[in-house]
Amino acid sequence: MHNGVLRARKPRIGRGVPCTGTRTMAQRIGCLLIILPFVELLLLLQAGHLWGFLPVVAWVVLSAALGLLILRTQGLQTLARLQSAILAGGSPAQTLLGGAMRGVAGSLLLIPGLITDLLALLLLFPPTRRLLGAWAAARLLRGLHKGAIRVTMMGANAPPAKRSPYQGGEDPNGPPARPGEIIQGPQPPQPRNPEG
Repeated sequence: MHNGVLRARKPRIGRGVPCTGTRTMAQRIGCLLIILPFVELLLLLQAGHLWGFLPVVAWVVLSAALGLLILRTQGLQTLARLQSAILAGGSPAQTLLGGAMRGVAGSLLLIPGLITDLLALLLLFPPTRRLLGAWAAARLLRGLHKGAIRVTMMGANAPPAKRSPYQGGEDPNGPPARPGEIIQGPQPPQPRNPEG
């Protein structure tokens, strides 16, 4: 209220409404996981009206069986392809990416629904898998160059880790802390007790 006049506020679009506005990748995936089952259910009901109940149930069961078969066989096949790529002196990156995409396709086939089955078939079809793999690799490299993605190596052959400015407590020139060790810095002066 201003000078006796009541003014209406402009509506805030995208605030308070889930799955709208600019979100992080994790929030987008969360929204997708909330919305996708409802959309899949609606599509399955529509398909049931068009094709009948038994063909839709048969589609769901067969796609889940195909997904299980793919998940069961692709793990060992990817390991064999990876070993042959390494022995040939090639890069195992394409083999790993292809195996991961086939694994995602098998997982998508396990989920009952038409959209997930379509996405799985796109991942199983080699030309679209190559296109999606190239897109994913370019996006991964872009994230690495921007610093949005960090790779941490662990093990005996890993290079020494750079000290993060957000880690506190230990002296960068001193020995590293052991797990569970409490590191104490200089103690602040204690206030004097006037009565004591």
